[in-house]
Amino acid sequence: MIHQITIVKFLILLNLINSFNVRIYYWNYLNFGDLIGKDILRRVLSLGCSTKRINIKLRTDIQEPSIFTVGSILKSGALNDNDVVWGSGIKYNNDDALRNISTVKILSVRGPQSYKGLSTRSQLKEVPKIFGDPAILLPYIYPEYNFLMPSNPNKSKILIITHISTVMSQFNKYDTSDYEFISALNDWPTVIEKIRNAPKVLSNSLHGIIISEALEIPCIWISTGLSTEPLLKFFDYYESTDRFDIKPIEDLNIAKITEPIKCDLKKLYDPIINALLSNINVLVDRKIIWGDYGPLTLDCSMDKFKHNLDNCDRKGYCHFKDPTYYVSNVINID
Repeated sequence: MIHQITIVKFLILLNLINSFNVRIYYWNYLNFGDLIGKDILRRVLSLGCSTKRINIKLRTDIQEPSIFTVGSILKSGALNDNDVVWGSGIKYNNDDALRNISTVKILSVRGPQSYKGLSTRSQLKEVPKIFGDPAILLPYIYPEYNFLMPSNPNKSKILIITHISTVMSQFNKYDTSDYEFISALNDWPTVIEKIRNAPKVLSNSLHGIIISEALEIPCIWISTGLSTEPLLKFFDYYESTDRFDIKPIEDLNIAKITEPIKCDLKKLYDPIINALLSNINVLVDRKIIWGDYGPLTLDCSMDKFKHNLDNCDRKGYCHFKDPTYYVSNVINID
């Protein structure tokens, strides 16, 4: 008994020493598409840096250097010159506030529209042509989604994912008995479970589209007709997958029978992940990543990422010396 407690104390201490903090900026609202970014970032860093436990810290002041990830968050009043961007996108192509940006480090952007906006409107010397919303990585970095069968498949009802700006009364003119609705205001595991169980998805939420396609569920972009959401972010994502002529469909009856244009998201995986892991020292130097116990040196790489990913089992536990895994799942402290 004493020996077991000593082991647990040692592992807890090891966990504290082998941890680091990451400060992140995202739109902190109950919107599953924005909230998923911090978990994807943590997972990629966990796999790519092997032995470290990551604590995600939400930016509380614009002067705090942060990493920007999932979302249309490259906009006025958000960026400062010490920030790092990984897969974020612009929302408007006429945001003059981007002209003041000169030393932000761009690792990757969501798509060509974001690349164009930053290249032409900012003072940045380099914007890499590495495209892809990090949310597409979901089934790759969480392999449990590849193994699990749908828990309650509802093959008769098409899922409609509604953006937070959607006015639901617009659907009153349709017979909605063939549809199931879920709002993007739900937490991301709930929305993903609904997507996995659907035969098809119609969405005016961008991340409803992105994650449906990532999980290989047929998805059609629909227009609410009453939303003020700009179309640019949708074009940005579709163009990142070499689809340039996709437009939203307003009539549900037409959307229901329309076949989506397929794409290959997997070819975007490694460039997105490598853009982050190969620049880990930039995040350390800018104090976006820091340790609690002295100077921090990280050894992160694609090789480590792929090795650890290969060792993930069907429950999603990745066996790469994560002390919290051993404390909670291996050590018996009866």
